[in-house]
Amino acid sequence: MAVQPSHSLRTRLLWLLLAAIVLTAVVQALIAYRAARAEADEIFDYHMQQMALSLRSGLPSNAVAGPGEDSQDEEDLNFMVQVWTADGLRVFQSAPRAALPQRTVLGFSDVKTHGGTYRVFSMQSRSQVIQVAQDMAARREMAGTLALRTMAPIAVMAPLLMLVVWWVVSLSLAPVSRVRRQVDDLSAVSDLDLPDEIRPLVQELNLLFGRVREAFDAQKNFVADAVPAAQMRQTDVGLTQADEGLIAGQAEALRILMRNLLDNAVKYTPAGGKVDLEIVREAGAIRRSVEDSGPGIADVDRQRVLDRFYRVAGTETTGSGLGLAIVRSIAEMHGARLRLDRSERLGGLRVDVTFPLAG
Repeated sequence: MAVQPSHSLRTRLLWLLLAAIVLTAVVQALIAYRAARAEADEIFDYHMQQMALSLRSGLPSNAVAGPGEDSQDEEDLNFMVQVWTADGLRVFQSAPRAALPQRTVLGFSDVKTHGGTYRVFSMQSRSQVIQVAQDMAARREMAGTLALRTMAPIAVMAPLLMLVVWWVVSLSLAPVSRVRRQVDDLSAVSDLDLPDEIRPLVQELNLLFGRVREAFDAQKNFVADAVPAAQMRQTDVGLTQADEGLIAGQAEALRILMRNLLDNAVKYTPAGGKVDLEIVREAGAIRRSVEDSGPGIADVDRQRVLDRFYRVAGTETTGSGLGLAIVRSIAEMHGARLRLDRSERLGGLRVDVTFPLAG
């Protein structure tokens, strides 16, 4: 058995909002990450520039670092420094083992060597050329760490925002759930505290429920008028179709018309027979039909049975002979067309009364 896809408004709304939150959080995190990386690069460049400026007063000639003077700590420094004299003699190198570039370009530049890529800042003082370098791999690692820290609040706030959205949606749709519980019966649904988008729907539902209750009441009255005689004769009385339509007229007179048609059909139908009522809406009119499985009426008698006190010869049932005459009188009073014919489906009599629709 195929499973129908869910069309829950609450589920769809939650999925859309949660997806929007996740997408927004991802985009915001990426923007924050890139912005933090760029800001970290600016900070590193600033520190490189400040370090070079702090060394512009010059270094003594005996500050030259020998091959054995460097240490692992020096090589692990984030920033590495080289200083040349105006004659091009290198007088200082903070990390001799580092593969620093042996040339200089004033200002900032990215230099590739066999040891990797370096971010280099060079400046010239009155007597020296100072160069500060940073390994780009280390820079990227530190910048990435700083950038990830800026994403932490987003990672925390996104789930909290999802919980808030879930709570708000559930609270907002609570009136809709209340309406769903109330429509289990046909009683009017309260539109108190409903959203403006839902209130018109509920009002239309109440109108529909009213029409359905009226139809049920009409069917109950129909059964009450037809329940006793049909039960005694074990006649199956049914409503095969009941279209909706408004007729202008006297309610009690129309009720008498239908009761007479039903009484007449049940009376002339043999025990264990069948009587069906049908209400069909047609173009500009509504037709009420009653047909039975009785002996029917011969063609020569169909017009005369509409006269008062006329009874078909050989009829075993008792009666005044006024039933169909009253039906004709009420039909004429309401501008309806009355037609007697043979029931093709049940074999007995079929009586059609076609009323013009009101309005």
